[in-house]
Amino acid sequence: MSNTGNYVNKLSIYGLMNSNCKILVNKLGFWKTKNHNKLVLCEDNIDNIDLSNTLKISMMYLDKVNHNKEFWNSNGYEMSKITETEEIFSYIDKDFFNKLNRTDNKEVYETLRKYDNWKMINKMFVVDYSDDIYDDILIMIKEWATTSGKKYGFLRHDGIDKAFFKRLKDKEINKDLYDIRIYKIEDKVVGYSVIEHNSSFENNGYIYLIRKSLIDYRNLCLYIDYDTFREKLNYENNIIVNWGCSSGGVKKYKLSKFKLAYIKKLYFYNLNKKQS
Repeated sequence: MSNTGNYVNKLSIYGLMNSNCKILVNKLGFWKTKNHNKLVLCEDNIDNIDLSNTLKISMMYLDKVNHNKEFWNSNGYEMSKITETEEIFSYIDKDFFNKLNRTDNKEVYETLRKYDNWKMINKMFVVDYSDDIYDDILIMIKEWATTSGKKYGFLRHDGIDKAFFKRLKDKEINKDLYDIRIYKIEDKVVGYSVIEHNSSFENNGYIYLIRKSLIDYRNLCLYIDYDTFREKLNYENNIIVNWGCSSGGVKKYKLSKFKLAYIKKLYFYNLNKKQS
């Protein structure tokens, strides 16, 4: 298999971090809490990390598990059960859009046609991120959390999205490194997407960080996804999209609405400090 690129890199990691998180300087990971009692690592090297206050370590998006229980026991941690999960990659090309028709893919065809027409008549607008629109994005996220976001429970991750846009506003991260599309209907923000600006792995591969849309508009989420990828195809004949790992209905959506490129097995586990 070619280099698929892990979902987590120095840019995409911000799509995992809430406002309390602080990124590590020389490691692929972050402190989840201000007092450093919870650490998230996306690599298995813990060298040169001060773990004196750390009670829990979450290991995420690992290609393999190198550190066995004996290793962690010697470092004062108990390793919980390893979870094997799947990272999903989709293949998108220009031919899909060129040959799209109602007979073969009615849902996508009609969704694209509907909202493309809305853009043509200025009912819908797509704008780049700017600080002027920051407050409107937060209003939209709050509405999402109390409507369609309810079905995700503690996995809804709206705090991560708010933190991402706050970091943009505070210039903690460089917006030019991402393609950020803000969708407005009339004067209201109704959705957004964030994908890497530059390809970060082979075969024109891009990591898709975050995306949300309001429930009031049928299939708007589907439209935002396809519109985001279609924009990328202005510069490439085809792309690979890394969605990261998910389960349940979200995983089913990725597998059923988009052409599968490949699936990659990854590993997650937690470590808890031993009681002295």
